[in-house]
This record gives sequence, structure tokens and C-alpha cells, in this order.
Amino acid sequence: MTRVEVDLRTDGLLWLINRTVFHPRGYALALDTTDGRFFLCGDGTEPWTFGDATETGPHRRVKELMP
Repeated sequence: MTRVEVDLRTDGLLWLINRTVFHPRGYALALDTTDGRFFLCGDGTEPWTFGDATETGPHRRVKELMP
């Protein structure tokens, strides 16, 4: 994987992109860790939902990048 792919994951930016752009529209941008390629998941029929991650994990890392 390139640094861009690693940074998108570790900084929480992939989470932010998914949460704000793709998940509400029924898709998810995913990263294949074996070859570093991005691909789109989902069929667009219903929004993706996940547990609350507002103060831990990716959300916290994004907040640290964008004070």
C-alpha cells in the first residue's frame, strides 16, 4: 500500500468520506489491503449504518487533523 492509502485509513479520512458522502447514499468506499485498490461497495438502495463512533476511533483522528 502507498502512503496515501495508509494515511486515509489511519487519519480517519476514509471514515469521514464514507460517513458524509457514500454511506447516506447506500455505498461505501473500501480499500483492498492486498493490492491497495479502492472499490465501491453497496447497491444504493438504503443508507449504511454503523455504531456510534463520535468520540473514539476515526472520528477522534479526524478531529485531531482539523482542529
